[in-house]
Amino acid sequence: MAPMSSYSTENLEKRLTDFTGTHVFVASGPLNFVESPYQEERDLVSLAVEKRQMEFFTGRKLARQALSKANAAEGPILRGPTGNPIWPDGIVGSITHDRSYALAVVAQSPPLKGLGIDLVENTATVTSDVGPLVMHDAEFRLLTELFPSQNIGAVAFSIKESVVKALSPHLDRYLDMLDIHLAGDGNALVATLSNSPYRCRCLAVFGPHGLFTASFF
Repeated sequence: MAPMSSYSTENLEKRLTDFTGTHVFVASGPLNFVESPYQEERDLVSLAVEKRQMEFFTGRKLARQALSKANAAEGPILRGPTGNPIWPDGIVGSITHDRSYALAVVAQSPPLKGLGIDLVENTATVTSDVGPLVMHDAEFRLLTELFPSQNIGAVAFSIKESVVKALSPHLDRYLDMLDIHLAGDGNALVATLSNSPYRCRCLAVFGPHGLFTASFF
């Protein structure tokens, strides 16, 4: 779980592939797409403000780039009941963005059942009052030991957001972050849910675009 100094597309693909044990395909880039070739996607954000439309269209564009690298079917990527992207059959994936940058990842399913990612470009924007809303005392102590020079509230929030994205297609409810419990497992972090069999392995890396986290099961 040592921090990375960079997460270019190539080295992030390698890191995620090593992390999950199966090939993960990554696409990333600045928020700059302002249109979609698919009417179904345009309809989903037709009432949204321009910034939200750009975030949505950029994420979908990058997701199709990742799908192309995986030799998977490309087409409109619609939205599930918890806001999750609906992927082609046999694919799991996730999309994330922050103020200026976005990433999308996909992998084959099986072997993966769920895959989630999150990005926080500037962890200083996560204020100290967020901590008690997203983590338990034991998690604060654990993350402080693992990431002593980082904003622990931001780390906890981002890791748990990636867990939510990995699990949301399998749940019929929204998750409260305090329902997610982080624990150490050797050199890895593991997330479990209250009263649930789900168990995600979690990763946090730091690079030129900020804090990137991923979870899978």
